[in-house]
Amino acid sequence: MKYNIPQVKQISDISCASADFTMVANALGFNYSIENILKITKSEIGFAPFWRFLAENKNIEILDFSKNNLKVWAEKGFSSFGKETGEKPFNFLKDRIANPDKYQEDIKYLFKSKNFKFYHKKPNVNLLKKYFVNGYVCDVMLDPWAIYGEEPPRYSLHRVIILDINGDEIIFHDPSFDGEAFYKSDTAKFEKSFQIDGAELTCYKQRKIS
Repeated sequence: MKYNIPQVKQISDISCASADFTMVANALGFNYSIENILKITKSEIGFAPFWRFLAENKNIEILDFSKNNLKVWAEKGFSSFGKETGEKPFNFLKDRIANPDKYQEDIKYLFKSKNFKFYHKKPNVNLLKKYFVNGYVCDVMLDPWAIYGEEPPRYSLHRVIILDINGDEIIFHDPSFDGEAFYKSDTAKFEKSFQIDGAELTCYKQRKIS
């Protein structure tokens, strides 16, 4: 297994991101518990403060691929961002962030940082494989129902961390589940999971100190 890290289970319905980010931090070589990460994310989905923490304090390069136009959020605020993105991902974020406008400062910082690069494009399996093979820790936000072959009872985005890729097989930890188990998907199911509005691929790598 390329990233032999412990499974971290979410502790609430909205803490899957913080559980995932704990595993990202561990895969990058930092020894953090979910309690440490919840302080950074303020017990929300917390992507902006978590990414800023890595970029600002840990010299981590972060590449993000999404059709959700974060640059608009940085420049014009969350309401303007909502006009640029789909209704479902916008409402999904709005319902999980107490004050989305507070994220604007962190996102502004990221767009000025040499450690952050945003690509306004929909992610796919080929992109995931490209960066994973090149030494990046990768996590994805996707449709979990497409992976597990269940009919979606509701719109849902969910973060999982990639542990290894072997040919057609993608191996990952899912914060929804407990224990040390990992999960597998073929690339066709994973590609289908990327088709949901709001899908995202984020790639992380420690920069070399020059």
